[in-house]
Formats: sequence, structure tokens, C-alpha cells
Amino acid sequence: MPGLFARGLAMGVAEVIPGISGGTVAFVTGIYERLVKSLASFSHRSPALLLRGDWRTFVREHDIGFLLLLGAGMATSFIVVANIIQGLLESHGIYVFGLFFGLIAGAVLHVGRQVRWPWLLCMGLAGLLAGVAMGVLFEPRDGGAEASMVAFFAVGALAAMAWILPGVSGSFVLLLLGFYKPLLDALHDVEWTTLGVFAGGLALGLLTFSKLLARLLALVRQPLLALLTGFLAGSLTQIWPWRRVTPAEEPLLLGVVAAMIAGALLVGALALLAGRSGAGDSIGSESTRPSAGQ
Repeated sequence: MPGLFARGLAMGVAEVIPGISGGTVAFVTGIYERLVKSLASFSHRSPALLLRGDWRTFVREHDIGFLLLLGAGMATSFIVVANIIQGLLESHGIYVFGLFFGLIAGAVLHVGRQVRWPWLLCMGLAGLLAGVAMGVLFEPRDGGAEASMVAFFAVGALAAMAWILPGVSGSFVLLLLGFYKPLLDALHDVEWTTLGVFAGGLALGLLTFSKLLARLLALVRQPLLALLTGFLAGSLTQIWPWRRVTPAEEPLLLGVVAAMIAGALLVGALALLAGRSGAGDSIGSESTRPSAGQ
């Protein structure tokens, strides 16, 4: 339970920072497939179980305890850590992105060695090119324009799809669409209507897209993991630390490199802990855990 809550904390922190994906944290800590299957298990049967009062079956089939622990960790991060992270990004941004660059680079190595090399050479290369293209071609937009509730709902659904994919940041999608600052303002001012509509979009995007991902993981696991590994590597262009350096900044090269190394070592430690605890699913192996509702 503490391990799952800690993973939720890390996923919440990751989603606050544009360029970092909560799905990446789930991927490297060994709970990605379990997360996708838990979300994909929701179907038309779910309300029927609740209406019958069959709570035990509902909790068991949808892995509710797992989702609640992750959700509690993420919510804690959003409440407690968001302002801290934003402050660090403003004062020591290049070092923060150096740390996360190392995290993602370590994740690429950790996940990539669990995928067969022929798939890495073809699908992995395709994912790499797609990730580089996304990082190079797309630049964040400035938000600030008044947006409708429909727009917040739609953006929430898009951000959810990005959140569950390793290498694609939901916050980066919000930046691209100009909704990053408005959503942070809504969090800061506790605008319940805006946050509720956005959360509704998130829920729809997660429940819909997770079903597709679960099906793909069951049918074409190795090619999909190779594609995601390549995309994860290509996404490093989005958070290259010196991409955000202003002329007024004079970062210490050794400090940034040390942050990168620390991030890579942290991934190794997380992967080691995940393996010892047995809390996560093996990324490269075939999962025998049935998906509810199939």
C-alpha cells in the first residue's frame, strides 16, 4: 500500500510538469499494464453491479483499491507539490528538467532492454522518429483566453489520453492548446465547476482510451512496447534542459549533468524496488491477470 501511494505521488508530480508523463512513471515502476487493465475493466456492467449492491464484485473486478491508492497519491501531489514544483521551475528550471531528463533516459534503458531487439529496430525506430517530430515541431502556446466549459471537457479528454501514454505529457498537451495556465489558475482559486468539467473529460478519455490500449497490449504486446519505448526516447527533445535556458541564466554544467545522473539512478532504484516488492506487472512478460468485462 505505501508503495502504490508513493507511485501515485510520483505520477502526480510528473503530470504537473510539461514534458513529463504520469504514464511514464507507471511504466518504469512496473504498474502500467495493471493500470490500463483496471481502467479498461469499466463497462456497462459496472453500474449494474452497483445497483445490485454487489460491492465486493465491483471492487474486485475493477481493482478499486489499487486505483484509490494511486488516485490518493496523485491528489496529494496536486494539492501539496504543485506550487513547490512551479516555484522550482521558475527558480531552478534547468536543473529540474535535467533531473527529469535523466529519469526518462533511464526509463528508456530500463524498458527497452525488456523488448526484443527486432521490434526495437523497426517499431522502436518509428516511435523515436514520431517522438522527435513532436518535440521539434510543436511549441507551447500562451493561454489566457476565456474558454467554454465544453472546451475544458474536450481538453480534459485529450489530456487523459496523453497521460496514460508513456512519453506523452498531459501537461504538455495543455500547454500546446493554451490551457495549462488557466487550469493552474482554476486549481489555485478552487473553481469547482471548471475543475469538475475538466475531471469529467479526463474520466471519459481514460475509460475510452484505456480499452483500446488494453486490447493492443493483449494482441501486439511487443510491437506496442517497442513503439512506446521509441516514443519515450524521442520525447526527450521536449525536456532537453538547455532548450529552456534564457540569456540571463548561467547554469552550472556539472550541476545539470549531476541532476541527469541522479534522475537515471533514481529510475534504477525504483525499478529495483518494484521488482523486490512484486507490486507491479512485468513489462516484458505475458500477463496472466484476466481483464474484467472481457
